[in-house]
Amino acid sequence: MIPAYALYRRSTVHQDLSIEEQREAVRAWADPNGYRIVREFADDASGLDTERRREFLKLMQICATPELREADIVLCYDVSRFSRLDPE
Repeated sequence: MIPAYALYRRSTVHQDLSIEEQREAVRAWADPNGYRIVREFADDASGLDTERRREFLKLMQICATPELREADIVLCYDVSRFSRLDPE
């Protein structure tokens, strides 16, 4: 199994899936596709800036610190859950 982080985000109550629904979907997809989620991060904040996204910032810090990093892959329900910026 490939180790991976999971990231969930919801910025408004009007978005299609709650954090828990995203979690269920990502977990259901991960195992049959060969991924083992080693840690999960969740924010209930806008993706337009990162200042209020404390869990996202923790994830970025871990990914930028080789001695802390347990995985090289981040799974999320949709790229828009990762960021509202250009996916490139």
